Amino acid sequence: MHKILLLTSEYPNPDSSYDTPIIHYFTKEWVKLGVQVQVIHYRSIFPAPFYWIAFLFRRQVKRFFGTDFIPSKRRKKVIHYELDGVSVASVPIFKMFPHFRYSKSILNKQINSIIKTNKHLQFSPDFIIGHFYNPQLPIVSALKSIYPCAKTCIVLHEHPLIIKRKFLKSYQSYFVNIDIWGFRFKKLKDDFEKEFGTNFKTFICYSGVPEEFIFNKISTKKFDDGITRFCFVGMLIPLKRISDIIIALNISYPNKNFKLEIVGVGMELDNLKQLTADLNLDNNIFFLGKKSRDEVQKILDTTQCFVMISESEAFGLVYLEAMSKGCITIGTRGQGIDGVIEDGKNGFLCESKNIEELVSIINQIKSLDSSELKIISQNAIDTSVKMTDKNIAQAYLSNLIHL
Repeated sequence: MHKILLLTSEYPNPDSSYDTPIIHYFTKEWVKLGVQVQVIHYRSIFPAPFYWIAFLFRRQVKRFFGTDFIPSKRRKKVIHYELDGVSVASVPIFKMFPHFRYSKSILNKQINSIIKTNKHLQFSPDFIIGHFYNPQLPIVSALKSIYPCAKTCIVLHEHPLIIKRKFLKSYQSYFVNIDIWGFRFKKLKDDFEKEFGTNFKTFICYSGVPEEFIFNKISTKKFDDGITRFCFVGMLIPLKRISDIIIALNISYPNKNFKLEIVGVGMELDNLKQLTADLNLDNNIFFLGKKSRDEVQKILDTTQCFVMISESEAFGLVYLEAMSKGCITIGTRGQGIDGVIEDGKNGFLCESKNIEELVSIINQIKSLDSSELKIISQNAIDTSVKMTDKNIAQAYLSNLIHL
């Protein structure tokens, strides 16, 4: 039985409803394959005054960081729990300032804690994986000397240049202890190789969709009356550029013969509602609020076109979920879905913040006949069938085993 120790800064946990579950989709599939998985989820805690400031100036802080989740409580206890057979420890780790490095003493404390816990559990990992570079890179590197037979891996979700900025020259001593690098999308890999060269073992660490989400492997979408039903799913924050979608649709459909469903909550809700009213689109745009993942699947079943042109999107899993339903999907060029979506074949790619290009793409889709749309819809489903959670998790594990 293979044993995996996975360290991450994001993992679903009782302390937060905002942490992405993306990494859990890998680990729970590994458990199904008979792998023993131990997860350590690091959640940063800061000096108490930061929480007072965050509470008093929460609106300004939310807008600055581009997120609705601003912690107001300093939770200092380790939380142990099990999720779908995965053993998880959610560990507080002290940092003096947001976005700074962790101190050496704090890192050494965490490294010693891992060694002690593994010894107690008689857990000797075959693979040590870090998702997100900070603090995973220095910790995984240090653990290589403790478990020299273990294969080490870092999966980047961020632009590689930040490693140089954060760790300065010390990053070089960390790199020698990393056996393989994973990247959430192809452009990250390309950027990494521009910064650090090509003498590294690498792989692309895409996400997948549950097999049960793919109800039909043959597209059932109807396009006989053209494209009129659109959808967006995600946080309502400035980085998602939802207002651009509204403006583009208003231009492309001067007769207002379209429907846009917006699923999600966030700080931009009032602004988006105001924009909707200003453009006289109250009968066209529907704000559905927060929905469960299962509820989102039903919405995607009834829509024809999914649009999300975020400024920054490591790998928007909802793109793949939309494709699994045969939606004509418009994603962001140069971001996470670029490489999965092949422009004009199984979807379309648009530059973020480029309303003019988005209008052009929507007009292009409108100009296609039903048979052409059906082909793109079917190609989208075919892509998602290859990228189920099980298939992606197996490919991920295979990259590690065959180092």
